[in-house]
Amino acid sequence: QAKTLVWGVLTDDKAKMTISLRDFRPHVGPMQAENYHELARDLAQDYLDAYIDTLDTFVEAVGRMAIAEDEMHWGV
Repeated sequence: QAKTLVWGVLTDDKAKMTISLRDFRPHVGPMQAENYHELARDLAQDYLDAYIDTLDTFVEAVGRMAIAEDEMHWGV
């Protein structure tokens, strides 16, 4: 069954990034119908936290590669 996730990424003029997630996966509705609101929220938060950790790692790696390339190219 397909998952539908809606991501929102906002940045401001103070170099702050905010990432939000609207989770429309099939399990959320039934969990909320059975009054498992906190568990559904916690699962979505865990997914978002894992995504952000992965994104941070990726951005750091790309930054290191860019610096290394500049050092190789310009001898800095």
